[in-house]
Amino acid sequence: MTYTRIFLFTLFSFFTYSLLAQEAGYRDYSDYFSFHGEGETGKVYFAIDNNRYKKKETVKASNFLYFNIDGDWIKLKGHENYKNKDVDLEQCVDSKDFAYVYEKDKLRSIVSTTNDLRIDFEKELEHTADYGVDEILFDMYATNATLTYKGRRFKGNVISERLRVKEDLKTFGNIVNVVFKGFKYDGFYLNAPDFGDLYIHLISPEETINICTDNVYNLNTKTGAKDIALAMADYTVTKSKRVGFKKLPLDIEIDLGESKLRLTTSHFKKYRNLLFFAFGMGVVQGELVYEGETYTVYGLSELFEF
Repeated sequence: MTYTRIFLFTLFSFFTYSLLAQEAGYRDYSDYFSFHGEGETGKVYFAIDNNRYKKKETVKASNFLYFNIDGDWIKLKGHENYKNKDVDLEQCVDSKDFAYVYEKDKLRSIVSTTNDLRIDFEKELEHTADYGVDEILFDMYATNATLTYKGRRFKGNVISERLRVKEDLKTFGNIVNVVFKGFKYDGFYLNAPDFGDLYIHLISPEETINICTDNVYNLNTKTGAKDIALAMADYTVTKSKRVGFKKLPLDIEIDLGESKLRLTTSHFKKYRNLLFFAFGMGVVQGELVYEGETYTVYGLSELFEF
């Protein structure tokens, strides 16, 4: 989830509500893909967020890109807003720099000839979890994948998060809560070898959008999704980064009762600083202690505060 996805059901939804109705019953779609993997020379982290909605006969869309390889943030072409026509909003919308390759309505590859980059899914994305309320729905997916960049190959995993916003969402009360109470979203897209993929979201205040409580999901595609923490016992920020008037968490500790998760940020990139709005991405690593076993963890963080 990026700051744009938050706007889909706050400010953006409020000002565009009357223009976005469509027969499918949803007015906004967003698909976020986070890849983490390793090659012979190091680790790679890549995320792309495809947002789209329909205004009259034109589909307006955007791709937001985040790419870190061997510890360096790399700027890719295609981080932009764009338009398209006569496309199915259920599927990601192609831009001039990124193509989403479907086979029998199943996404199998994300290809950018411009950047000499592609992600190929070893099998179709497997649905692992869903949550939300009637107006705002989230679905989680995961699969093994290979990222190729300028001839270098990285084997890893993709965690995908889909957001759908229904036509009848009422957002004004949510806007008031966001502005006067503040809104925080900390998302962590992680892999723990020999354990599985982990997806963590920490949202506060909970009543701002009323979609879910804080959760940690084990997205191991072999065993299925397992919710290992419906309610956080303790969430401690041990190091933070000031961005404008806000602070974004860099190092955290989560107490899951008998289990614990510790994460540190090695590479942080600020993407937005608009006075009372902050957004950044980070490369994180750490360890998960779960049922007496210790697992190494690494992946991407997405940090947002309004």
